[in-house]
Amino acid sequence: MASEMQQQLQQFLQTTAGKGPFATIYMALEPNQSADKSKIMFKNAAKHIEEVMKETWPDVDWEPYAKQMSPWVEDTQAWDGVAQGFGLLTNGQQTYVRHLNHFVNETAMVTATPQILPLILDNQRAFNFDLLALSSDQIALYHNAGTELTPVELPGDAPKTMKGTLGTELRGGSLNSVSQGAEASYHGHNEKSAEEEIDLRRYFQEVDKYISDNYSKPFKRMLIVVGLPQNQAIFHELSKNVYLSNTYQIEENPGALGENELKARVEDLRQKMRQDKMAHAVERIDRAKSQKRYRIELGQIVTALVNGAVQTLYIRSGARVYAQLDENQKIDTSSEQGKHNNLLNDLAELTLEYGGEVQLLNVDYFEEPVGAVLRY
Repeated sequence: MASEMQQQLQQFLQTTAGKGPFATIYMALEPNQSADKSKIMFKNAAKHIEEVMKETWPDVDWEPYAKQMSPWVEDTQAWDGVAQGFGLLTNGQQTYVRHLNHFVNETAMVTATPQILPLILDNQRAFNFDLLALSSDQIALYHNAGTELTPVELPGDAPKTMKGTLGTELRGGSLNSVSQGAEASYHGHNEKSAEEEIDLRRYFQEVDKYISDNYSKPFKRMLIVVGLPQNQAIFHELSKNVYLSNTYQIEENPGALGENELKARVEDLRQKMRQDKMAHAVERIDRAKSQKRYRIELGQIVTALVNGAVQTLYIRSGARVYAQLDENQKIDTSSEQGKHNNLLNDLAELTLEYGGEVQLLNVDYFEEPVGAVLRY
């Protein structure tokens, strides 16, 4: 299933197909970079694009492009929330903007088609999930976006502690009384363990329902739990949250993990998710090969693309093929524009336009510059 970002980018590409040239800007920002510095960087990039456009696209009016870029040149507030990086694509009429979660090579260029590979790579790295720190008597919630793990401030009605959630209905303890009208019934020490387990299960049920209803379902984000194995087992048994991961979890006591230790465990988790994603891609390619649904020859890939037959396009990260597709969808390697263009970007664009997916793979997993798994 295509990500939200790829769906948005697909819509942009479909509505702007053949309506270039496109100005592309990518910026890498320093930690806590000021909005004024970001504005200056963007303004310099836009000025460079204007100069290039005068040389390579002399008949194209620059003013519509300048108008589309003006918010980031003139308005400091336009840079609110931009932390790691920034990407902008525009054809002077429509503009696609995305805040980036990872380092990106700075780019300012004008091409017949928008340069989208950095967006796709950033999106692949942007693991988006919620992390539930689950202890037997309290919880905490974090949100992971890319490489950033941020605590979530839970509201007052959240089941933050067992005592605050179950209150007078809390049954476990050395000697508890449970009101029954004007009388009270008493439970002794021998029932403590059983009643504590009842409390634990009831508390976990409340936690599961609250997190599912208020975070997982509305945002459609995967939920990963960090907790002791015994608590993990009970929570997974009780949970009705369809977004709860059965693949990824951190089996440690969250109360014993400091902030840096927790971040280190989550980074290990991200690394495993990256490796699993690459390994899954290799499995899909191998399966497609056995079913005769895999192509690596450029001409065959282009033919499949224009017929909407490509399910997933795989590109080796950092690979370049100096060529472009001409107006007849033929591969052009001789023109000046073709000599400076990365054909793999054009293939990625076509894939998204026709509703396919694009994935970049590390050279450790993928040797060819490009490969395509066909729908049939």
